[in-house]
Amino acid sequence: MAGHDVLNDPNSFLIEEYKALLELDKARNERFDRLVTMFLSLAGAPWVLYAIIIKDKGSFAIGEMPPVIALVFLLVGLLGFLVVTMCIQTKFTITMYMRVVNGIRGHLAYEIPDALRLPSKSTVPPYYEKGSYNFYAALGMALVNASYVSLAFYRLPGPWQFWRWSWIVVGLVWVIAHYWYYVRQARHREKRGIGELTFRESAVAQKPAAPSK
Repeated sequence: MAGHDVLNDPNSFLIEEYKALLELDKARNERFDRLVTMFLSLAGAPWVLYAIIIKDKGSFAIGEMPPVIALVFLLVGLLGFLVVTMCIQTKFTITMYMRVVNGIRGHLAYEIPDALRLPSKSTVPPYYEKGSYNFYAALGMALVNASYVSLAFYRLPGPWQFWRWSWIVVGLVWVIAHYWYYVRQARHREKRGIGELTFRESAVAQKPAAPSK
């Protein structure tokens, strides 16, 4: 039986786990792409609505934006934060899968040609990647959400004199909220998953010694 063979050869089990994790990683990447598409559609919705309303008459000037459109921008800016958090968590899950795959690859390194030169440590890639594509993508979405919330505060009437100028502060706070969430969640993940993936000797066969040259 296949199950009996797997128990007798733990390395075969790890290879099957490796393949399954690659499939899960592929599915999570597809989900991440769908979330990004959702965010782009959500970000474009207020502008489409604005164009429809002023199609026959009215001005496209930001200073003359109808309050109802400003409310739509505010709602999109708030909902956009939820989409960004889902994107971040999905990307963290992808990173977790990649770390486990790297750890399994490291254990089975003797079966993989050196020419592949693939990562074999379960501590990479990092969850917090400052300056990476993921970092700038999250920052870009944060700026879009912050600009929408700021625009809403700029156009919506307020009961206080300083309300009209609060849009600057609100925008900065909303960007910081996105960045704080990303960094806090990344550090929490790093702390929770500290250390490399290890295998018990009783559960996994010992790696054979490297042949002497």
